[in-house]
Amino acid sequence: MNKGFSFIFILIAIAGIIFAVVYFFVSQNNPYQLLPTPTNLPNFEPTPTPALKTFKSTNLEFVIEMPARYKAEEEVGRIRIFDIEEKNNIYLARTATDFKSLSKYTEDLDYRNKPNILFENTLIIDDSDAKFIEYDYPESAKNVQREYVIYVEGWIYSIYTDSKNNVHDLDQIAKSFRYTPD
Repeated sequence: MNKGFSFIFILIAIAGIIFAVVYFFVSQNNPYQLLPTPTNLPNFEPTPTPALKTFKSTNLEFVIEMPARYKAEEEVGRIRIFDIEEKNNIYLARTATDFKSLSKYTEDLDYRNKPNILFENTLIIDDSDAKFIEYDYPESAKNVQREYVIYVEGWIYSIYTDSKNNVHDLDQIAKSFRYTPD
């Protein structure tokens, strides 16, 4: 009887040790344990939307929204949009094309100019086919040009910049583009 009692005692002791080891291991690695509440939470304020103003070109038949700090000047065949604070330029040009689609136009342009295309994305702007293209022109002093190309009724509208400082403004201006034929 003494041997049976010692055997049961040893089994209970081993089970107790295993239970203690497992309990200790699980309590140390519990992903659901409560964490103290942080006291210094960052204050996330929404980024204010910059004031916008509308620019309408009757000669080139479009309307855009641009940040209020920009001015626009009409030149022959294009508009120069410039940030009066930083003197960075965005251009919006219009050219006629005989191509029946944007993809045919850009294929031909790429074949003739042979730019190094860093990024290209097809999108729709004002219910018209459009592309955002980032080019690398090694012979250019500023190298990278970012451009939106929009195909509307036989017209190609190019909205572009070679400045890194106004890429967000370029995006906002291009996406606000509206074709306004008379």
